[in-house]
Amino acid sequence: MMLLSKRALPLCVPLCVMFLCAAGEAPRGLCDDTKCWALYLESSDSSAAAGRCMDTGGGLYDVRLWWSLPALPHGHFWVKLNDFGCAAAAVASDQVHVQNRTCADALDGFMCQYTGTCRALPSDGLHVNYTAAWSFEGQTVFPPGTLAVVSESDHPPISKHICMGTEWLRAPWSCEVMSGGCEHGCEAPHACSCLAGQSLHHNSFTCIEDPCAECTHECEKKGEEWTCMCRKGYRLGPGGLCVDVDECSEDRTLCSGQGEACENEEGTYKCTCQEDYDLLGGVCVDSSICFDCEHFCDEVEGAFACTCRNGFRVLPEDPTKCEEVCSEQDCPAKCPTPEQCYCPKGYIQDRRDNNNTVCSDIDECEVEAQCDHDCENTFGGFICKCEEGFQLQDVHRCVLIESPQVLGQAHPTLISVHPTVLPAYVKTGSILGITMFILLCAVLLCYLLHRVFTHCNTLQFYSFKREIEIFTLQQVSTETYKRLSHDWQSRIDCHRL
Repeated sequence: MMLLSKRALPLCVPLCVMFLCAAGEAPRGLCDDTKCWALYLESSDSSAAAGRCMDTGGGLYDVRLWWSLPALPHGHFWVKLNDFGCAAAAVASDQVHVQNRTCADALDGFMCQYTGTCRALPSDGLHVNYTAAWSFEGQTVFPPGTLAVVSESDHPPISKHICMGTEWLRAPWSCEVMSGGCEHGCEAPHACSCLAGQSLHHNSFTCIEDPCAECTHECEKKGEEWTCMCRKGYRLGPGGLCVDVDECSEDRTLCSGQGEACENEEGTYKCTCQEDYDLLGGVCVDSSICFDCEHFCDEVEGAFACTCRNGFRVLPEDPTKCEEVCSEQDCPAKCPTPEQCYCPKGYIQDRRDNNNTVCSDIDECEVEAQCDHDCENTFGGFICKCEEGFQLQDVHRCVLIESPQVLGQAHPTLISVHPTVLPAYVKTGSILGITMFILLCAVLLCYLLHRVFTHCNTLQFYSFKREIEIFTLQQVSTETYKRLSHDWQSRIDCHRL
C-alpha cells in the first residue's frame, strides 16, 4: 500500500479551488502545462473505469506519471499504479492511500488522465470561450471534448471548434459528435440546418433570420439589402411573391400562325391548335374535312384528306365521298334487288346471255371526250394527251409551251438583254445590199409591164367576137375549147390591166 500525505502535495491543494468540487455525475478535473486529469463520480469496477477513460480519449490516472495525487473527496477511486493488478486511491480523513483492490470491486468512481491535449487557439484580439466537460476556463491546454467558440463583441460567433486528440476541429464536424456543433440541427455527414424562416450564418453552424424568407423564388443582395427576384415567366408581386405572367394576353404575336392558339401555363406558355385543326409536322393543319369523310381521313402531301378502302376511290366532284373502282373491262354490277343495279362511273350496264348484269367500260374517247389532241381510254375514264411542244391544261385543252427547250439542252439558255454592238463596216454593207435589191426589183417590174401591154395591143376585138359566135353557135372540139378558153382568159387579163 502506498501512503501519500497531504503535506507532500503542496501544489495540489490550492489547485482544488480552481475547479468545481460539487458532488454529482459531472466530472471535475484540472490541467497543467502538458496534461489534464478528471475525476468521474461513477460507481464501476476496474475494467469499466478503464473503458470509460478510453472512450473519452484518455486512460486511468497513472500515479507514477504524476508522482502525486490531487485533493479528492472521501471515497475509493480507481487509479493505475503498475501494469499488473488493480489499484485504488482511498481518501479518508486527512490522508490519501493507494492500495491494491480486487478488479471486480465496485468503487465510488475513477480518475482519468489525458496526455493528448489541445493548446489554446490564437485569439488575434478576439474572445475565445472554452467549455470542457467539467466546466472551467483560462487554461493553456485543454482535454479532448473541449469546445472553443471564437467571437467578436456584439456579433454572431465567428467559429466553433472541438478538441479531438491534439487538434481543434472546426464546426460543423461529424454529426455523431455533439450534433456536429450545429446550433439547430445536423444533416449527415456534417452539415448544419436551420428552421423554416431562418438561414445558415456564414460561420456554418449558427442560424439567423432569413432576409429572403418571404421570397417565393430567389433572393439577391444589392448593396446592404436583400431583394426578392423571380424566375423567367413570373413577375414580382406584393410581399415578395412571384406571380405568373400571362404571356398570351400580353403578347398577341405569340402563336399567331394559321390555326394556332396560345395557351398560358405556370411560368410559360405553349402553342396549340385551334378547333378543327390538328398538329401535322409541327404545323396546325385544317382537319375539318375529316368529320365528313365517308371512309378514312389521312395525311396526304402535308394536309388532311379523305381516303377510301381498297376497291374504292375518292369522287372527283366530292372529296368526302368514295365510289367503287373497277379495274377491268367488265365488272359485276352491284344489284341490291334483281330489278335495280348500279355501276361505277364510266361504266354502263349490260345484260349478258346468262341474264347476269355486268358493268362494261365506256370508251369516252368515242362518246364524250373532247381532247384537243389525243385521247386514251382507261377503265372508268379517259386521259387527254398533247403533242410535242404543248402542255395539258384543264383536262382537255392543250396549250403551246411558251418557252420550248432547245434541243439537246436540259435547261433554256438565258439571253443577254443588252443589244450586240455591230462593227461600222457591217452596217454600211447592209445598207448597200438593200439598196441594190430594191433597184433590181424596180427594173424587173418595168420589164414585165412592158411585155403585158405589148401583147394586149396585138389582139383584134372583132376576131374575139367572131370566135365567141362560133363557140356559141357551132359544135366545137375539145382542142378548140381549150384554145378558146386560153384566149378568153388572156383577154380578160388584158382588160383588167
